[in-house]
Amino acid sequence: MGIYTGVSAVSFLLAATVLDNLPVHDQKKSALKLATSAFQHLISDARQTCLSIITLYSGMEQAFFIDSFTSSFINCGFGPEWIGYIMIFYGVGNSLFSFIWGYLDGKLGRVFVFISGFILNLVLILSVIFEWVYPNPNHIEWLFIYGVGWGACDAVWQSNIHSLHGSVFVKNQEAAFSNYRLFKSIGSLIAFGYANTISTAEKLYICLGTLIVGIIGYILCEIIHARRYQINDEEEEQKSYLQDEVHSDKDTEDSEDIHEL
Repeated sequence: MGIYTGVSAVSFLLAATVLDNLPVHDQKKSALKLATSAFQHLISDARQTCLSIITLYSGMEQAFFIDSFTSSFINCGFGPEWIGYIMIFYGVGNSLFSFIWGYLDGKLGRVFVFISGFILNLVLILSVIFEWVYPNPNHIEWLFIYGVGWGACDAVWQSNIHSLHGSVFVKNQEAAFSNYRLFKSIGSLIAFGYANTISTAEKLYICLGTLIVGIIGYILCEIIHARRYQINDEEEEQKSYLQDEVHSDKDTEDSEDIHEL
């Protein structure tokens, strides 16, 4: 508890002293207006609709590892005393790969990061479904490695989906982040809701299906976003060309007037 309090205090001090202040909007929206604008944004912007499933998955996968994996694989196979140690490795992997994915995002682009996270998460899910990884009393190190790997995947879904909403929906961030929080919370709610009613294998299949549909939605979002930017760039080029033509015609008329004089 003391470590948690200390880390929270340091986090608060860093946020208060290091981060830049966000612009304050004078107009305050009521909860109803915010919910309405978020829903309108969800159904009117195809990019937000496409991102809803991968955002849903980000809540589901986190809940699966925290609840189902720890109870089915660690607690049943090795005892509750090992849960904390493996969760430490999960947290270390999450923190470390947040920096690694951020660096790769800047060098290779966010599409590379999302596809890499998808492949890694797919391999981890399939390794449990096909029992490549299972609670073997002689190989507890498998679960430590698995925890680091799942933390690396979680770093993609938590940090990069969040930053994706900020970079894609620049003009409507309030509604975009409202949808982000909504679908992530729904994903966690669903996963914790069926935690005690279905088997671990069924939970894995649900995660697998949601992951595949979610990454397809993300790819569609990138395609729509790229086309929208291309159309905007073409419109800007056309406006610039027309302005140059107007200035050219005006300069020609001025020069003709000077010659007449």
